[in-house]
Amino acid sequence: MLSHATHRFCGPAVTVFGLALAATSPVHSTGFVLSLVITVNGLVHTWDYSYEQSLARDSDIVALLAALPDGACLPEISHAMGTRHVDTARSLLRLLHKGLVTVADESTPITERLFLLAA
Repeated sequence: MLSHATHRFCGPAVTVFGLALAATSPVHSTGFVLSLVITVNGLVHTWDYSYEQSLARDSDIVALLAALPDGACLPEISHAMGTRHVDTARSLLRLLHKGLVTVADESTPITERLFLLAA
């Protein structure tokens, strides 16, 4: 099994390989068509990996907020998870739309808002 870090680069590597094959194959050949299939496969694999990462991040935020009954603000959540603020904010927005997370006061700036696990 591939390590977590190595798995991250498989999709882009397959995509580049497919594009390189497409660039060197005659346009009306079977090789060209197969290279496009390889390219699409790499793109789908890359998208799938990114989607899995976002779902894992969402689950981690829910678990973190479950352990913090008084809630936490964006910088605290981001620091605890070791992720960028923009990625954490994107996950929090998804969780807000799903109704899994609530905000204590929506009038405060996003970085100062207190996020709570929905009851």
